[in-house]
Amino acid sequence: MAGTLYRRDIDGLRALAVVPVVLGHAGLSWFSGGFVGVDVFFVISGYLITGILARELASGQFSILRFYERRARRILPALFAMLAVCLIGGYFILTPEMLKGLGKSTGATLLFASNMWFWRTAGDYFGNASELEPLLHTWSLAVEEQFYIAFPLILWAVASRGRGAMIALVAVLSALSFALSVWATPRLPGPNFYFALTRAWELGLGALLALMAGTRAQEAPVTGRSMVRDAAGLIGLALIVGSVVFYDPLMPFPGMAAIPPCLGTVLILWSGAIAGGPAGRILSWAPFVWIGLISYSLYLWHWPVQVMFRVLGNSVDLSFSGIAVSVVAALLLGWLSWRYIERPFRRPAPNGFGRAAIFGMSFAGGTVLAAISAAVLLTQGMPWRIPAPTLTAYSDAIQLSPLRDACMGHSPDEKGGLCRIGAEISDMPSTVLVWGDSHADALLPGVEEWMSQNRLSGYASAKVGCPPLLGLTRADLRPNHGCNAHNEAVMAFLERTDSIKTVVLHARWTIAVEGVRAPGELGTPFVFASQDDPSGPASYEQNHDLVAAALHKTVKRIRASGRKVIIIDSVPEIGWSVPQALFSTRYVGVGMPTAPDLKAAEARNHRFRALVEPLLAKGHVRLVSLTEDLCTPICKVEIDGNALYRDDDHLSLWAARAFAPGLMDKAFTPL
Repeated sequence: MAGTLYRRDIDGLRALAVVPVVLGHAGLSWFSGGFVGVDVFFVISGYLITGILARELASGQFSILRFYERRARRILPALFAMLAVCLIGGYFILTPEMLKGLGKSTGATLLFASNMWFWRTAGDYFGNASELEPLLHTWSLAVEEQFYIAFPLILWAVASRGRGAMIALVAVLSALSFALSVWATPRLPGPNFYFALTRAWELGLGALLALMAGTRAQEAPVTGRSMVRDAAGLIGLALIVGSVVFYDPLMPFPGMAAIPPCLGTVLILWSGAIAGGPAGRILSWAPFVWIGLISYSLYLWHWPVQVMFRVLGNSVDLSFSGIAVSVVAALLLGWLSWRYIERPFRRPAPNGFGRAAIFGMSFAGGTVLAAISAAVLLTQGMPWRIPAPTLTAYSDAIQLSPLRDACMGHSPDEKGGLCRIGAEISDMPSTVLVWGDSHADALLPGVEEWMSQNRLSGYASAKVGCPPLLGLTRADLRPNHGCNAHNEAVMAFLERTDSIKTVVLHARWTIAVEGVRAPGELGTPFVFASQDDPSGPASYEQNHDLVAAALHKTVKRIRASGRKVIIIDSVPEIGWSVPQALFSTRYVGVGMPTAPDLKAAEARNHRFRALVEPLLAKGHVRLVSLTEDLCTPICKVEIDGNALYRDDDHLSLWAARAFAPGLMDKAFTPL
């Protein structure tokens, strides 16, 4: 970027993109929309690279080999260094499952397919499962590289017809990509966020600006300001800053919501082509330029550093000191990476590396990293590094219910119907139905053993994220989640199965009522809508009233068929992964985080208890709870080395078998 090709304001714009990403990922509420910084990067990238391509095509100097040499110099050395450090660090602090996942995501990153990988595995970019993925941020690199596989060839194919043909083609392709993104926003939110096809229009905006600006797209700013350009730059700043401040992870994105930050970037780039504008002066401030220069390396390092702090701190919610130290560490690593890795490799021969050396080292580095990733996968996360007692305790803690495959997500209308639990006596009538969400699934092993011991037989129905509440849909999930349809099918099965005398309802009632997750737990809220108005206001603030009406409706309909209703209260939520915390404490040597106490658990569950009180007063239901058993007054997370949770809110298999019998004794003891 030397000489006439360098614009300080673009480096400042990079700083405006990367700082919100770093601080937003750290959890600072003022930067809740910091994720739009990636969209700013997309537009900048499209603008700069298209300018280079257009100039080379116009002069007859275009070379696809030289194009990918530049991309290799720019992307691979710092990326490979970050991947190597993540694998080495993961060896010393990650569980076998996490290290195995890191090996898989490293392979996907090397293939520039990590956007597809994380869509399939992590799912929601803002969800809790994503917070401990060290390479989650590489999805954006994959989008850019997938775009640049085809884009130079597309421009080259039409270059002979002139710049107008290139503009027309890029405009049409960008419009199609934007239309696809808008269509997919409510229908396919995951693919829409991660896929190159629904993000291509953002790079296309930058490309169009570069093509329409002619060769000036890559030239230094010229003189000749205007009020229009000055105003455009300031409006662009306002659009980006406003998006960072006022957006949040609940906003459907990208689609229409991506227009303000992308348009703001276009306005700043266009305005900055004329020297001396107010936006350009702001962005050319030395600290902004410095951050912009290291922005790529800073982006690469910030997320693995934050994940490390979360793992070692046993919480996805960073403390203020954790935020401060992680940001400083990311800045230091970003500068070191830029100074000693990026700059030397971007310098061509004779003072730097030649083309053959760049391609050779890229191949060698990729091969070594791929081999390490393969070794991690083949050894199932290298478990030999972990002392046997620690490994056994962790493996036991994360076990899923052995009834999960048979009982989770099955409708009574499908082949095989609901799973049978309890005593295995062929002619014994099934008198109990256990109905709930994944928390019911976690409790089932203990319930099933209690029923077998008491010579009872029954059915079980559990569906992830779907409390047993009639008439509600999950507005925050895709329509094919089908919560209401599932519950209606279970209710119809109950009404036609005369042998069932008792219905046990269990779910994570706290999040159903409150919408928001427990303190310390990141992730998007639960948002319910009525089946009568599925497109109604999608806000978790309406959950309380919707759940109240649905709970009373469900209980009334069950009792109308002559059944007893038992409600198992919410399990106390810990707010951090218990198996992960126990592993880190025993293997890494960090301290255990503080568990909530009885007062906090009851406060979290207060509004649900208030909904149940009228039903209790009328004798319509019986309520049983584990809260007083688990919180005495500090909520227990382990007993004699056995974890009581398999994550932060689901009971472990050991806890289900230890506590469910006493719970069921209380539930079925005659009044």
